[in-house]
Amino acid sequence: MTHPDTAPSVRWHEVTIPVRELVGRVGRWIIGTIVIVALPFGVVNGWTSLIPPPLGAVFLGDVAIGVLILIGVYTLSIPVHEGLHALGMIVTGTPASAISFGAKLRQGIVYIHCDRPMSLRSYRFTLLLPVAVTGVLPAVVSVAVGSQWIAVYSALMIVSAVGDMEMVWRLRRLPGETLVRDHPDELGCEIQLVREVEGAES
Repeated sequence: MTHPDTAPSVRWHEVTIPVRELVGRVGRWIIGTIVIVALPFGVVNGWTSLIPPPLGAVFLGDVAIGVLILIGVYTLSIPVHEGLHALGMIVTGTPASAISFGAKLRQGIVYIHCDRPMSLRSYRFTLLLPVAVTGVLPAVVSVAVGSQWIAVYSALMIVSAVGDMEMVWRLRRLPGETLVRDHPDELGCEIQLVREVEGAES
């Protein structure tokens, strides 16, 4: 309960990830993703199933067709990834009218933006929904059916979500009821900080 002689002071604190810093962290995420995807795949389907085709085969025959299909599916999955962010927002209570799509072509970034605050619990769900659907789920399917192509696709989608997972990691110590809003300009968000100020009018 707020004391009669106190009132809450609200300010917003930035939590952002500079693009250069994010790029610098991609290497460790790639290594981690390869281990996470390849280890169960090799255990279930045999370690020889992890041996890639000869380099020359990548440009010939069925393997070349597979590479082209993989590139096409991955390209189409980028807007799907952002659409899943939007779906996560809508499912957790954000009106569709508050959501907009955008792109920073020079940085190769496609994104969605929301101008309404949401709880950190909802924000985490929104961040992790795309990697769960387009990354983790295909990884499970690849193990079940023994498909190298699906395994590679899942790894690509998990690495593509590095910014989302980095943000979840940075916010891990905050309670779920903390209010969060998208940063208007940078990759990241703003979190609401509230403290009691004595002597203020309520």
